[in-house]
Amino acid sequence: MRTLTRILGWLYTQSLKFYPRDFRARFSSEMLAVFRSAFEDATTKNRYQLLVLLLCEIRDWPFIALQEHL
Repeated sequence: MRTLTRILGWLYTQSLKFYPRDFRARFSSEMLAVFRSAFEDATTKNRYQLLVLLLCEIRDWPFIALQEHL
């Protein structure tokens, strides 16, 4: 599970690069902390919760990043 945690944390960090620079400067550490907390919570419940979390992140990420650019 540690490997999965590191990989998903790295992927999430990489996805933050698609947000505008000033937005990242203000919110990236908070966004990463919230993601890690949600990830830890989901892993303590069951694999379905983890899958739901990841699917929601994948679904919402492009639209939110685009919205911040606009």
